[in-house]
Amino acid sequence: MVGNNNSNNSTVARFGAGQPLHRDLGIVSVNIILNSAEEFQGGGTMFENQLYSKITKGDRIIPSALKPIGVGHTIAHLSNERHVGVGITYGLRDI
Repeated sequence: MVGNNNSNNSTVARFGAGQPLHRDLGIVSVNIILNSAEEFQGGGTMFENQLYSKITKGDRIIPSALKPIGVGHTIAHLSNERHVGVGITYGLRDI
């Protein structure tokens, strides 16, 4: 792990995260998209290793979050993998 939680969370805040860097309880976490992409902009999930690669490219962080491709599709990951929810910039995203 690089850095401490405070530096990680301030980095996360620079691209408008919807929540801090965290781990979920359980074994597997699943996001299921419930509404169409036309209803919102932004959102998705970024993992800790993606954040570190973005930090080394300068101060401006442009997230490339993972998102389900459409209604009813999913993204799944191990719950103990540290991740962050990227903030919504427009509309409402139902998951």
